[in-house]
Amino acid sequence: MVRRVIGSIAALLLCVMPATATTITIGGLSVDDQGQFSSVPGVTTVDFNALAEGTQDFVTGIASYDDVDIFDCACSGIGDLLDDTTNGARADDGSSFAIDFSVPITYFGFYWGSPDPDNVITFYNGATELFSFTGADLNSMFGVDFGLSGAAYLNIAAGPGDQPATRIVFSGGEFPFETDNHAFIAASVPEPASLLLLTSGGIGLMTRRRWKRRQ
Repeated sequence: MVRRVIGSIAALLLCVMPATATTITIGGLSVDDQGQFSSVPGVTTVDFNALAEGTQDFVTGIASYDDVDIFDCACSGIGDLLDDTTNGARADDGSSFAIDFSVPITYFGFYWGSPDPDNVITFYNGATELFSFTGADLNSMFGVDFGLSGAAYLNIAAGPGDQPATRIVFSGGEFPFETDNHAFIAASVPEPASLLLLTSGGIGLMTRRRWKRRQ
Protein backbone atom coordinates (compact mmCIF):
# COMPACT_ATOMS: atom_id res chain seq x y z
CA MET A 1 0.00 0.00 0.00
CA VAL A 2 1.30 3.42 -0.93
CA ARG A 3 1.37 5.72 2.09
CA ARG A 4 -0.17 9.16 1.72
CA VAL A 5 1.73 11.75 3.68
CA ILE A 6 -0.49 14.27 5.44
CA GLY A 7 0.62 17.78 6.30
CA SER A 8 2.69 20.53 4.74
CA ILE A 9 5.82 20.18 2.64
CA ALA A 10 8.67 18.68 4.65
CA ALA A 11 10.86 21.16 6.49
CA LEU A 12 14.58 20.44 6.64
CA LEU A 13 16.29 20.96 9.98
CA LEU A 14 20.09 20.93 9.94
CA CYS A 15 21.64 20.70 13.37
CA VAL A 16 25.33 20.17 14.01
CA MET A 17 25.50 19.04 17.61
CA PRO A 18 28.55 18.88 19.87
CA ALA A 19 29.94 15.52 20.95
CA THR A 20 28.10 13.61 23.68
CA ALA A 21 24.85 15.51 23.07
CA THR A 22 21.87 13.25 22.44
CA THR A 23 19.52 14.84 19.92
CA ILE A 24 15.83 14.54 20.82
CA THR A 25 13.22 15.90 18.42
CA ILE A 26 9.54 15.43 17.74
CA GLY A 27 8.05 15.18 14.28
CA GLY A 28 7.24 12.46 11.77
CA LEU A 29 5.22 11.56 8.71
CA SER A 30 1.47 11.41 9.36
CA VAL A 31 -0.32 8.62 7.52
CA ASP A 32 -4.11 8.18 7.38
CA ASP A 33 -5.28 5.93 10.23
CA GLN A 34 -1.71 4.73 10.94
CA GLY A 35 -0.39 7.45 13.22
CA GLN A 36 3.09 8.81 12.43
CA PHE A 37 6.26 7.25 11.05
CA SER A 38 9.92 8.23 11.15
CA SER A 39 11.02 10.60 8.40
CA VAL A 40 14.73 9.90 8.93
CA PRO A 41 16.27 8.30 5.82
CA GLY A 42 17.49 4.71 5.99
CA VAL A 43 15.50 3.47 8.99
CA THR A 44 14.10 0.00 9.58
CA THR A 45 10.46 0.28 10.69
CA VAL A 46 8.46 -2.13 12.86
CA ASP A 47 4.70 -1.43 12.67
CA PHE A 48 3.36 -4.58 14.47
CA ASN A 49 0.50 -4.94 11.98
CA ALA A 50 1.23 -8.57 11.06
CA LEU A 51 1.28 -9.75 14.68
CA ALA A 52 -1.57 -11.32 16.63
CA GLU A 53 -2.88 -9.48 19.66
CA GLY A 54 -1.59 -10.44 23.09
CA THR A 55 1.65 -10.46 25.10
CA GLN A 56 4.47 -12.14 23.24
CA ASP A 57 8.14 -12.32 22.27
CA PHE A 58 9.25 -11.96 18.66
CA VAL A 59 12.30 -11.16 16.55
CA THR A 60 12.40 -8.88 13.53
CA GLY A 61 15.76 -8.25 11.90
CA ILE A 62 18.26 -7.14 14.55
CA ALA A 63 15.52 -6.37 17.12
CA SER A 64 14.29 -8.91 19.67
CA TYR A 65 11.11 -7.91 21.54
CA ASP A 66 10.40 -9.40 24.96
CA ASP A 67 7.04 -9.37 26.81
CA VAL A 68 5.45 -6.80 24.51
CA ASP A 69 1.66 -6.45 24.54
CA ILE A 70 0.38 -6.16 20.96
CA PHE A 71 -3.00 -4.45 20.84
CA ASP A 72 -5.44 -3.18 18.23
CA CYS A 73 -6.04 0.48 18.96
CA ALA A 74 -8.82 1.10 16.39
CA CYS A 75 -8.49 4.81 17.21
CA SER A 76 -9.90 6.77 14.28
CA GLY A 77 -9.73 9.95 16.36
CA ILE A 78 -8.54 10.45 19.93
CA GLY A 79 -7.50 7.35 21.81
CA ASP A 80 -4.52 5.40 23.06
CA LEU A 81 -2.83 6.06 19.70
CA LEU A 82 -4.19 9.24 18.11
CA ASP A 83 -5.57 8.64 14.59
CA ASP A 84 -4.15 5.11 14.46
CA THR A 85 -6.48 2.20 13.69
CA THR A 86 -3.67 -0.38 13.40
CA ASN A 87 -1.84 -2.59 15.89
CA GLY A 88 0.47 -0.99 18.43
CA ALA A 89 2.84 -2.13 21.18
CA ARG A 90 2.43 -1.23 24.84
CA ALA A 91 3.89 -1.72 28.27
CA ASP A 92 0.91 -2.25 30.53
CA ASP A 93 0.51 -0.25 33.74
CA GLY A 94 3.16 -1.26 36.23
CA SER A 95 5.00 -3.48 33.75
CA SER A 96 7.56 -3.14 30.95
CA PHE A 97 8.78 -4.61 27.68
CA ALA A 98 12.29 -4.64 26.26
CA ILE A 99 13.96 -4.53 22.85
CA ASP A 100 17.43 -6.09 22.55
CA PHE A 101 19.49 -5.35 19.45
CA SER A 102 22.01 -7.82 18.03
CA VAL A 103 23.80 -4.83 16.45
CA PRO A 104 24.12 -1.53 18.38
CA ILE A 105 21.95 1.36 17.21
CA THR A 106 22.52 5.11 17.13
CA TYR A 107 18.96 6.20 16.26
CA PHE A 108 15.56 5.15 17.58
CA GLY A 109 12.17 6.67 16.82
CA PHE A 110 8.62 5.77 17.80
CA TYR A 111 5.06 7.08 17.79
CA TRP A 112 4.02 7.84 21.39
CA GLY A 113 0.30 7.83 22.06
CA SER A 114 -1.59 9.14 25.09
CA PRO A 115 1.59 9.95 27.08
CA ASP A 116 1.46 9.84 30.86
CA PRO A 117 3.93 11.53 33.25
CA ASP A 118 5.37 8.27 34.59
CA ASN A 119 5.78 6.48 31.26
CA VAL A 120 9.55 5.89 30.88
CA ILE A 121 11.80 4.83 28.01
CA THR A 122 15.33 3.84 29.07
CA PHE A 123 18.37 3.21 26.84
CA TYR A 124 21.21 0.84 27.73
CA ASN A 125 24.54 -0.25 26.34
CA GLY A 126 24.86 -3.73 27.78
CA ALA A 127 24.14 -3.34 31.50
CA THR A 128 25.07 0.35 31.48
CA GLU A 129 22.16 2.79 31.53
CA LEU A 130 22.73 5.58 29.01
CA PHE A 131 19.73 7.79 29.76
CA SER A 132 15.97 7.80 30.20
CA PHE A 133 13.10 9.99 29.02
CA THR A 134 9.62 10.28 30.55
CA GLY A 135 6.16 11.43 29.60
CA ALA A 136 6.72 14.35 31.98
CA ASP A 137 9.81 15.28 29.91
CA LEU A 138 7.79 15.09 26.70
CA ASN A 139 5.24 17.49 28.14
CA SER A 140 7.66 19.95 29.72
CA MET A 141 10.13 20.10 26.82
CA PHE A 142 7.78 19.91 23.85
CA GLY A 143 4.33 20.80 25.21
CA VAL A 144 2.75 17.48 24.19
CA ASP A 145 -0.52 16.98 26.08
CA PHE A 146 -1.05 14.10 28.46
CA GLY A 147 -3.90 11.66 27.88
CA LEU A 148 -5.90 10.52 24.89
CA SER A 149 -5.65 13.75 22.88
CA GLY A 150 -1.83 13.83 23.06
CA ALA A 151 0.64 12.12 20.72
CA ALA A 152 4.03 12.74 19.13
CA TYR A 153 6.68 11.01 17.07
CA LEU A 154 9.89 11.02 19.12
CA ASN A 155 13.32 10.87 17.42
CA ILE A 156 16.36 10.06 19.58
CA ALA A 157 19.91 10.00 18.16
CA ALA A 158 23.29 9.55 19.83
CA GLY A 159 25.93 12.21 19.31
CA PRO A 160 29.42 11.54 17.87
CA GLY A 161 31.58 9.61 20.33
CA ASP A 162 28.62 8.41 22.41
CA GLN A 163 27.95 4.78 23.20
CA PRO A 164 25.35 3.20 20.90
CA ALA A 165 22.35 1.53 22.48
CA THR A 166 21.92 -2.25 22.61
CA ARG A 167 18.76 -2.41 24.72
CA ILE A 168 15.66 -0.24 25.16
CA VAL A 169 13.06 -0.70 27.91
CA PHE A 170 9.55 0.80 27.82
CA SER A 171 7.93 1.03 31.27
CA GLY A 172 4.31 1.80 32.07
CA GLY A 173 3.38 3.63 35.24
CA GLU A 174 -0.07 4.31 36.60
CA PHE A 175 -1.28 3.93 33.00
CA PRO A 176 0.14 1.91 30.06
CA PHE A 177 2.84 3.20 27.68
CA GLU A 178 1.32 2.97 24.16
CA THR A 179 3.57 3.08 21.07
CA ASP A 180 3.64 2.26 17.37
CA ASN A 181 5.85 2.47 14.28
CA HIS A 182 9.25 1.90 15.89
CA ALA A 183 12.27 2.80 13.74
CA PHE A 184 16.00 2.32 14.19
CA ILE A 185 19.37 2.61 12.46
CA ALA A 186 22.30 0.33 13.24
CA ALA A 187 25.59 1.88 14.34
CA SER A 188 27.29 0.78 11.12
CA VAL A 189 25.05 3.21 9.19
CA PRO A 190 25.98 6.94 9.37
CA GLU A 191 24.07 8.30 12.34
CA PRO A 192 21.40 10.95 11.70
CA ALA A 193 22.23 13.22 14.66
CA SER A 194 23.35 16.01 12.33
CA LEU A 195 20.46 15.79 9.86
CA LEU A 196 16.84 15.10 10.75
CA LEU A 197 13.97 15.53 8.30
CA LEU A 198 10.92 16.54 10.32
CA THR A 199 7.48 16.78 8.77
CA SER A 200 3.75 16.62 9.57
CA GLY A 201 3.10 20.34 9.35
CA GLY A 202 4.75 21.34 12.61
CA ILE A 203 7.96 23.09 13.52
CA GLY A 204 10.73 20.74 14.53
CA LEU A 205 11.47 21.07 18.24
CA MET A 206 14.79 19.99 19.62
CA THR A 207 16.47 19.43 22.93
CA ARG A 208 19.65 17.75 24.10
CA ARG A 209 20.41 15.18 26.73
CA ARG A 210 23.60 13.49 27.72
CA TRP A 211 24.19 10.04 26.26
CA LYS A 212 27.20 8.53 28.04
CA ARG A 213 30.57 8.68 26.29
CA ARG A 214 32.19 5.64 24.82
CA GLN A 215 34.40 3.94 27.41
